[in-house]
Amino acid sequence: MANKEDKKINHNYTIMLDELMWQKRVKSLNYLSVKTKISRPTLQRLRDNEANGINLDTLEKLCAFLNCEITDLIVKKEKVQA
Repeated sequence: MANKEDKKINHNYTIMLDELMWQKRVKSLNYLSVKTKISRPTLQRLRDNEANGINLDTLEKLCAFLNCEITDLIVKKEKVQA
């Protein structure tokens, strides 16, 4: 059985859902799911950065509810130079 680290997808971007939920005092994914009508599994994949992509409708709903810009939600990872 694969562990959580095996499911991580290596993208150049990070979804900052957990941080934004904390900043906006959104206590749970269940609450966010009910308010945005986005499925809990989708929110969980986004929070855990395990999503392969994100629907524009999902982005719009999250940004509207969290009162943020797309650039607050999706952040480019900095490259580590050797």
